[in-house]
Amino acid sequence: MSTAVPESEYSTEELVEAFPCNLPDGVKQNVLNLGVSKRYLINPITFTSKKETIISEKELVNLCSETCEDTLEKADLSVKDVGYFIAAYDANPFLCP
Repeated sequence: MSTAVPESEYSTEELVEAFPCNLPDGVKQNVLNLGVSKRYLINPITFTSKKETIISEKELVNLCSETCEDTLEKADLSVKDVGYFIAAYDANPFLCP
């Protein structure tokens, strides 16, 4: 089994502050209470601009592909030995757990 995360790492606090609209204090506290201290994004965000970042599908596909290749190598398998891969990700413009 292999896992991979994008290189762009942010604390939840950084992302709450960079969110493109003002969140009520109660919502901010709920996000912080989720227990997720770090979040990883495909595209780096610009903290000076609160514009929504366009998600790069190419970078996401590359990350998933590299992880699948790594998994095969670690397990000493070829693509022909595997029926399917399961990949999970979250891709939306909303701050979520």
